Amino acid sequence: MSHHILNKTFLTILTIGLISLIFNCRSLESLSESELNSVSSFDEYRLVINYTSIESNLLVFSSDKESYEYLLSAGGETGTTASIREKMDIVRSLLDSTIQNTMGMRTHVDNPAGYVSVLIRQAEHHINGGWMAGIVLFGIIPLFMGAPVSEVTTECEVEVAVFDERKQLLTTLNGKGQSTEYMAFYYGYDQYITAAGIIALRNALIDARSQMEAAL
Repeated sequence: MSHHILNKTFLTILTIGLISLIFNCRSLESLSESELNSVSSFDEYRLVINYTSIESNLLVFSSDKESYEYLLSAGGETGTTASIREKMDIVRSLLDSTIQNTMGMRTHVDNPAGYVSVLIRQAEHHINGGWMAGIVLFGIIPLFMGAPVSEVTTECEVEVAVFDERKQLLTTLNGKGQSTEYMAFYYGYDQYITAAGIIALRNALIDARSQMEAAL
């Protein structure tokens, strides 16, 4: 009996994987389409991004980085490592454009009127894998009716510090954001955990930006 259940579970998961190839979710690149208008009071400021805090807190591709470093040390550059590196580069580019577009500022400004520093204080992913239980019990039918394969809620807190042109601190603000994203047929994202992290970051930056507009 146990072997029968295991075989059924395996076939269900395999079927899900095959159908997922047909019904593609949205790709991460679609996130780059969302841009906000510049903040007129700060568009002459230079944006300084603490990339280390963003990557280490959001953990958007920690497993990819570990795999890349291991494969690179074991066998050098290969097609597999190049593919992983390309995936990480896409995520880094999306993070960079998300921050610049949401804040309405750029990292390269000649003769800046001031500086705005952005870093992540903390971020947490909460994954709900309970949907898989329904798939095991009822097969793939719920998926065609809109039930997701999995979902994740990411909470993010950013710190934004504003400096004048002499690099004197003017104010420090904390913004908070959250996003729940899904892996599902017809909707959701193919890399839903990474998407949730980027969207939560964007929402936290929107919160911080609104505080900047009110405070300065």
